[in-house]
Amino acid sequence: MWVMFRLVTDVAAPFVDWIDVTLSETVGPWVASGLAAVGLGGGWVERLAVDGVLGGVGGMLVFVPVIVLLYVVLGVLEDTGYLARAAYITDRAMAPIGLPGNSVLPLVVGFGCNVPALLATRVMARPADRLLTGLLVPFVSCAARLPVYVLLAGALFPGREGAVVFALYLTSIAAVFLVGLLLSHTLMRGSERAPFVLELPPYRRPSVRTVWSQTRQRSAAFVRKAGSVILLAATVVWALLAVPVHGDAPFGEVAQQDSLFGAVAGVTTPVFTPAGFGAPELSGALAAGFVAKEIVVSTMRQTIGGRADDDADSHETGPGFARGLADVGSGLVRAVGGAVLAVPGIVGLHFGGPADEDADPSTEHALQRVFDESSGGHAQAAAAAFLVFVLLYVPCLATVATFGREFGRRWAALSVTLSLVVAWIAAVGVFQIGRAMAALLRCSLNCFAWSSRRARP
Repeated sequence: MWVMFRLVTDVAAPFVDWIDVTLSETVGPWVASGLAAVGLGGGWVERLAVDGVLGGVGGMLVFVPVIVLLYVVLGVLEDTGYLARAAYITDRAMAPIGLPGNSVLPLVVGFGCNVPALLATRVMARPADRLLTGLLVPFVSCAARLPVYVLLAGALFPGREGAVVFALYLTSIAAVFLVGLLLSHTLMRGSERAPFVLELPPYRRPSVRTVWSQTRQRSAAFVRKAGSVILLAATVVWALLAVPVHGDAPFGEVAQQDSLFGAVAGVTTPVFTPAGFGAPELSGALAAGFVAKEIVVSTMRQTIGGRADDDADSHETGPGFARGLADVGSGLVRAVGGAVLAVPGIVGLHFGGPADEDADPSTEHALQRVFDESSGGHAQAAAAAFLVFVLLYVPCLATVATFGREFGRRWAALSVTLSLVVAWIAAVGVFQIGRAMAALLRCSLNCFAWSSRRARP
């Protein structure tokens, strides 16, 4: 599992940077030049196309390599027959929460997507086991949350991205067990645990064709979502940012705090202040994440800023078509080389040179600034709390709708309420504990420095 998360974060990183640079420095200027050629450049149409559509959907597409690698590894685990054995060896571990070992199968499927995980609970014989497993599925970290982890881990915990992502997945597993214990001793109390019978398939060499077919289908579904739901959400977010509610700025040129987005996000901001991320940009991204977790990334890229914000003239000074294609090709070659050199780094062998100096840090710096301001100087504690909240709160509207169809609207409402309460409590706890530990460490260092000065002759 550790190798899986290092693959997802380290090996995919060069491709993520390549797509990011291609969209912002090549495709963006091409779109702006095309609009200028037909007389639509320089106005709100160009901002909608470049900052809204391309910035929103494109900001999500940069994480396609991360998703593809995750699905490849999950496909290998499924095709070898390992997951059936995982269900068998975890049967005893699931006993304290009253579930049989085969409940692990829907939960593992949930690491890819929570919707098929809810549908996979149909294989469970007892309705009580199926319902309890369904209530736990939303706490399993699906692939849609992974881009948020990668973005914030790279910005606030540089050099420790793999460890942060791994810790979040361990937190997901811990949340499943803790919430399961709570539910089994309260809401689901009195339900007897059924015996678990499972026929174990033989271990087998994974089929490249099968793994690739599953990866292609799942990744294509992810891209289709980015082209439909996220496109609509990114456009709506851009429109909210463009509509003025204060001041006399024209449409499309209003400051964020004076926009309709700022007014709406400001309503929920006080709720997240105890968790250290009470900023309109962050609370607005979480609200948009109710539709789909992928939208959290695209919303933050639009509201917090990024590469395009640093150079207002970048759209007009982009490369020509032939030069742009050459840059894309050379960038892909460098990305492949960086990914190959990152593989031995998983076990501590580093053969590559220094990190790419051309990688743009504007989005990361903007994220650091927002978290630092919202937390009063405890950016990492606030970022950790934000990640925990993203991990635990409502996965997406599709999951809620599927839960309602499978178990009923009342149980769906309970699931949403439960996830929000658990996520808020956990996020507040993470931030307050992190802030207290930072203060304690700072006090200890000050005391040590003071005692050292006193000890000098």
